[in-house]
Amino acid sequence: MKIFCTPKTLATRDTLTKARKLAKKLARDTLASTQRLESDAKEEDEEERRKKEDPKGKRKKRSSKK
Repeated sequence: MKIFCTPKTLATRDTLTKARKLAKKLARDTLASTQRLESDAKEEDEEERRKKEDPKGKRKKRSSKK
């Protein structure tokens, strides 16, 4: 069985392929930026928590048990 491709169907298929590739790239970029923003927010929260625990900036040293 032969499948005939007219120039119109080829153009449509090419456009759909390009659209899929673009959508995948956009999804990857969005996910990466979201993860980056989440990690930045987590770091900021951690810094604020440290400042609240120790307002003078002096950190307590942990004693190691031997």
